[in-house]
Amino acid sequence: MAAWLDATAGVQAALQSEATAQQVLGAEFGNLPFEQFVRRMACADTLIHTWDFARATGQDEHLDPEAVELARTFLVAEDDRIRLPHAFGAKVAPTDNADIQTQLLNFLGRTT
Repeated sequence: MAAWLDATAGVQAALQSEATAQQVLGAEFGNLPFEQFVRRMACADTLIHTWDFARATGQDEHLDPEAVELARTFLVAEDDRIRLPHAFGAKVAPTDNADIQTQLLNFLGRTT
């Protein structure tokens, strides 16, 4: 937990610098300013793994709906890029009445 808190503090500190926040990173998902990478990919990744850990440990699996929608919007737009080997599993077809969280999880290959 200490390592996670240190890493989070480091990212927050880096975002305080306009020069660092706007530094362009080359990533699998294209060239993005550091701030956009954090807002999009790092937050989506953390959100999804929050669900993974909650599921694995029997905790509350409900995610913040606004965060789910932001992650879904970003990830759906990057569908071709996120299907790289070892990135995400094959999509699972959601039920007709699936909520937004289930739709996102199914899109990323998780079953609920």
